[in-house]
Amino acid sequence: MNLVFWQNMLSMHQSAYIRALAGMGHSVTVVAEREVVLALRALGWSAPDFGAVRVLLSPDEKTVSDLVCDGEKDTVHVIGGLRGYSLGKRAFHACKINRARMGLLSEGADPRGVRGSARRVLYNLDRIRYDRNVDFVLAMGRNGVRWFRECGWPQGRIFTSAYITELPRMENSDCCGRGSDNRFEIIFVGQLISRKGVDILLRALGRLDNKNWRLTVVGDGPQRSEYESIAQRIGVANSTQFLGALPNRQTLALIAGSDLLVLPSRFDGWGAVINEALMRGVPAICSDYCGASDLLMERWRGGVFPSEDPDTLGDALCRQLDGGRKTPEQSIRIRSWAECIEGPKAAAYFIGVLEHVYRGAVRPVPPWFEKNQGSGATS
Repeated sequence: MNLVFWQNMLSMHQSAYIRALAGMGHSVTVVAEREVVLALRALGWSAPDFGAVRVLLSPDEKTVSDLVCDGEKDTVHVIGGLRGYSLGKRAFHACKINRARMGLLSEGADPRGVRGSARRVLYNLDRIRYDRNVDFVLAMGRNGVRWFRECGWPQGRIFTSAYITELPRMENSDCCGRGSDNRFEIIFVGQLISRKGVDILLRALGRLDNKNWRLTVVGDGPQRSEYESIAQRIGVANSTQFLGALPNRQTLALIAGSDLLVLPSRFDGWGAVINEALMRGVPAICSDYCGASDLLMERWRGGVFPSEDPDTLGDALCRQLDGGRKTPEQSIRIRSWAECIEGPKAAAYFIGVLEHVYRGAVRPVPPWFEKNQGSGATS
């Protein structure tokens, strides 16, 4: 197949499976507004390796038009959403005018509160205007699928998708000086903003009595001083360290050396840090408003708790601590399972979606659902 992916930047959360698509013999082009957003570059992000994929940056109008008009008839354009960046809109309208094959790859929107209601109206309007031109929607997680269904998109055209992170170098956790005192190591990685819910995690930890744990918070943001104050007020400051923003490689090494990663977000369209943990053999807990909760459907990989519920999160943390620090056997089991969220598996699933949409093949099941025994999950 001939495939063109339109992105706001060169995404390290899509490069693994896009590169695998090219390795399978497909002709693949990635078109992006920029390499990496400046704020992410400051955290150590860099342009990912796309292998044999053709990469185009900051295309002018003629290049956009030529990519759509001069492409093969079987070319499929995958547009990273209709909102938030101009290149996607330009690509969409070029595909619409030329009746090119295209689909959307998008997170669901935050449904909470008045703003959530307003977003629902806007997404419904998008669907009314454009759904006849869109052949498929790759929605991030079951939450994303639910969002697009509620906005009126036809169920048969919506497919569960996921962000796919790069296969890790297995960092040596000993180099980080962690675990020498046998404390259970918990880590949070992300922006220190209200949506990420670090206050929920701190309050949950404050409910744990006589537990030997340490929380490492990696990231920065406007709520940092507030969260440090909460940690002091509820008596967990001595067991909590705020490290600020760190280079990506150092952050991944800290994850590898931890016993548990927690993503307590009030909402997260996906939450790729869950992938990062599982691929390093580290169990994870996240809220049910995180798209990546799809990857934690069996308790031996961690758990899922109701968003904004510190009591239930506290119960989940207790179960993990009572089970003890992670063992090599547990890590091997988790890493083995995580093969289903590596680039080649995700690429094969993506091709299965296109085969179903354009050639009538059987609707594929996401590989991370196939490995959930008895979960009852559907695509």
